[in-house]
Amino acid sequence: MNEDTLLLTASLITFSTNLLYRASKMRMYQQKCSKSLKTNQSVLYLHLFYLTFLTLAQADGFREFDEDYGIVHVYSAAPQPEVADSPPPSPSTPDLEKQHQQPRNRKVTKNCSTDTAIIDKLLNGTGYNKYRIPGVDVAVEFWLQAITSISEITNDFEMDIYINEMWLDPSLNFEHLSPCKQNLSLSHQVLERLWTPNSCFINSKIAQIHNSPFRNIFLMLYPNGTIWVNYRVRVKGPCAMDLSNFPMDTQTCHLIYESFNYNNQEVRMRWNPLTENPVYAIGTILLPDFDLVKISSSLVVEPYPAGMWDELHVKMSFERRYVWYFMQAYVPTYLTIFISWVSFSLGPKAIPARTMLGSTLYWR
Repeated sequence: MNEDTLLLTASLITFSTNLLYRASKMRMYQQKCSKSLKTNQSVLYLHLFYLTFLTLAQADGFREFDEDYGIVHVYSAAPQPEVADSPPPSPSTPDLEKQHQQPRNRKVTKNCSTDTAIIDKLLNGTGYNKYRIPGVDVAVEFWLQAITSISEITNDFEMDIYINEMWLDPSLNFEHLSPCKQNLSLSHQVLERLWTPNSCFINSKIAQIHNSPFRNIFLMLYPNGTIWVNYRVRVKGPCAMDLSNFPMDTQTCHLIYESFNYNNQEVRMRWNPLTENPVYAIGTILLPDFDLVKISSSLVVEPYPAGMWDELHVKMSFERRYVWYFMQAYVPTYLTIFISWVSFSLGPKAIPARTMLGSTLYWR
């Protein structure tokens, strides 16, 4: 016999011994669980055939499935190489768990400055003065969120709007401070420590920043010192109504936005030149009686005793939905008048019909 034949014979002997052991073990298990479980003999023979097939298919050994623990045991007749005892890992060996938690391609910046450190350095360590006018151009952009009402009685309208202002303040440049993040998103408390153009709607009745659940002010600082401020504001403004063409009228409402404290020699207010429409609606504006048909913006230089001010004008045109008024007012009125003339076509002797028709139209 050659070496392979001896190896196969030893494997078969080992398998036969293990097979007898497994059969006796399963018989004991069957007797133990006979009250609650009936073992099918065909399943047992199928299991034994499966083990025999695995043994014959693998010349170097066979596998056994332990039903008690759900573990596959592998028995091999081939000699196994000796494995030397590995020394304990050194302290410098990285932990596998830490390797899974930290990706290899992730770049970790060391010695970078946090947001708090940068703001503290800019506002406290460089002599920053919020009352010093940088002499800047302020780019403005409006996002119309919703127009909630237009009232013919009070001649005003109410809307929710996002006001975006952006300007460059060179004293807030932090590129040299090695920031951990490229842009700093800050809270509205920091805005109170910075210079702002103090802009407002000069023709509004009411204008207030939303507080739901906190003050809706977004502040972002860029490395070159550019400041981006976004306010979510509710505005109630005037809207002079001309009802001479009612119900097929078109109403125009105006808003005027400017810097309250600084003329155009100190602060120049401009519509955002990077966008084609600096004033646009977010989504569709829905109103019960009107359709928003046009939004236009313009820049007007207005003279005041203290100088020239840049005013940003917004004009919104609303067209009334007249179908409802025709169906509810005009058409019933025309029908009533038309029916009232039917009485003249009745004969003079049809007194009950003429009386009933006249009284019905009167009480209507």
